Amino acid sequence: MWLTYILVRVLDEVIIHDTASKKQQASFYIQLCISLILCFFIRSNSFLVYLVMLPVLALLFFCRKNWKLLATVSISVIMVLLINFGGYKALNVVVTPFNTQVKYFALIHDIQATYYRGGKLSERTQNALLKYIPKLDEPEVRDRFIPDYVWYRNYDVSSDLTFGEFVSMYADSFIHNPFKMIRSMFYRCRAYWVIDPKGDIGCVNYISIYNLFTNTYTSYAHEIGVSRQENILTRIMSYYMAFMITPVPAIFVWRFGFWVALMIISIMTLILQKKFIWLLAYLPVFTYLVTLLLAMGWTDYRYGLPVLFVGMFLPLTFILRGRKAKNAE
Repeated sequence: MWLTYILVRVLDEVIIHDTASKKQQASFYIQLCISLILCFFIRSNSFLVYLVMLPVLALLFFCRKNWKLLATVSISVIMVLLINFGGYKALNVVVTPFNTQVKYFALIHDIQATYYRGGKLSERTQNALLKYIPKLDEPEVRDRFIPDYVWYRNYDVSSDLTFGEFVSMYADSFIHNPFKMIRSMFYRCRAYWVIDPKGDIGCVNYISIYNLFTNTYTSYAHEIGVSRQENILTRIMSYYMAFMITPVPAIFVWRFGFWVALMIISIMTLILQKKFIWLLAYLPVFTYLVTLLLAMGWTDYRYGLPVLFVGMFLPLTFILRGRKAKNAE
């Protein structure tokens, strides 16, 4: 959200109209640099937003010969490298290796969905699928399979699954069954394009405490010295939660399809108006949406917060900006 906001300010007040004062420009440079750095580190999938925005912004600033903004992007690269290597080492930060079992869950789910829908898979891919989903053909696993939820307990994706083997499996499934694979992706990301209150979104108003030692979710966890006591605020929240899950509020608050649709309408409007440079403001959030399409195993509410905030912000920004331009004329 911060990156999107400062990108709009930079495009409007520095690149297009050059109306920002020197003090404002200095603020923009600092905010752009910090928001880019935070995008790299905030989540395990958000670094792709940074990797996409980096060359795009660098090319834009180079073509516009804005060397200060180009230097800002370059400084963000230096800072990312210093933090990720020198900083972590100096502070003895232990970076937990990315869990291979989690990394491939969503895409293996798509292969599994394709298999169950009668998709064409090579014998090699089928054998690999049976290796990592041992109960693939058992009735209980078939019956429990849900297109829009990755049931990770079925998988035995151990460390011996190499990247090359996975790519081979996925490429074989996608090349021979592109529509079935894409269908599965859209099922997994249903909350981001369907405008209705149906279907479950996890971790909405989540008030339980996870106890690592007992692997349970309760209102207390004595082993780690944490507990949540009922009070007047929790009762108020209970009433609020009961209201917000009713159909109409849920469409706008707990679902993201409405905001994605609004952003797409806004994008089409900008294209029709031939204001192509403003499309850059949508690039971070849609890059983030692509990462969810490729890697999201289950629709937890926290994953959609960037979509919710940016979806509320950008279309309204361009509506207000359009009215301001008409008033000026």
